[in-house]
Amino acid sequence: MKTEAGTATARWLAVAILFCAAGRAAAETVVYAGVTYTVTDAARAPVTVAVGTGVSGVPAIGTDTELTLDIPETFTVGGVNYRVTAISASAFQKCNNLKGVSIPNSVLSIGSSAFQYSGLTRVVIPGSIETIGGDYCFDGCNALEEVVIEEGVKTIGRYAFRFCSNLKKVTFPQSLSRIRDLAFRENAITDLVIPPKVTSLEYGVFSRSYSLTNLVLHSNVTSIGADGTGAFSECTALTQVTIPDSVSSISAPAFDGCRKLARVTVPQLVVDRGDHQCVPLGGRIPC
Repeated sequence: MKTEAGTATARWLAVAILFCAAGRAAAETVVYAGVTYTVTDAARAPVTVAVGTGVSGVPAIGTDTELTLDIPETFTVGGVNYRVTAISASAFQKCNNLKGVSIPNSVLSIGSSAFQYSGLTRVVIPGSIETIGGDYCFDGCNALEEVVIEEGVKTIGRYAFRFCSNLKKVTFPQSLSRIRDLAFRENAITDLVIPPKVTSLEYGVFSRSYSLTNLVLHSNVTSIGADGTGAFSECTALTQVTIPDSVSSISAPAFDGCRKLARVTVPQLVVDRGDHQCVPLGGRIPC
């Protein structure tokens, strides 16, 4: 049985929850040059902001006019100085009109789905961003043709450039040490050089790279698809792979569906796959 005091407490809690929800929804925003920014630290000088609202379906820019966006390091509105330190989750999601973007070195992070399904054709990721993502950062950017990742970036997040079907060129920095699951699934890359600090090629990371013909694995790579999945599966144009001596494990599906892959050179052994059979080597070289 509810007491009067219990009912009053319940009402107070309900009101408190509503006020908290309203406070979260009403994060302070500022608009500069047609772009919406969210204040992340009002106590600092300059005030730090993130590009966008962080709310899916609410882009930082209008979607009517085709544009190239130059994100500033700092800007001033109403006598207040602001510094841009992040790009929020979903900031430019589905902005097909966004054809180019310049990201300043003041930006330290990019949120999940920040540019997902946008119209970008080329992007440069500054070295100030150690991790690209969140997940899905540039997922589904079908117009994207070139990605330049500068020195300082260490990790590419899951699904970061997945389904960028026209992506032809990627420049990796020497600082890069991890490329996460499905980061480059389905693209148009023809030449691929894995940087030296990347030691493991993860789940489906370059799968469906349909145009890939030249693959160079650095001598520091120790495992290819060690999680049992196809790191290079369905790379249908790949004809030859040389695996360095450093590799100690290759998962069975690592090269699954690579129909033109007739020759695999592995440590101290050359395998011709003329009969389309998998060849044992501790584990096995996958078909």
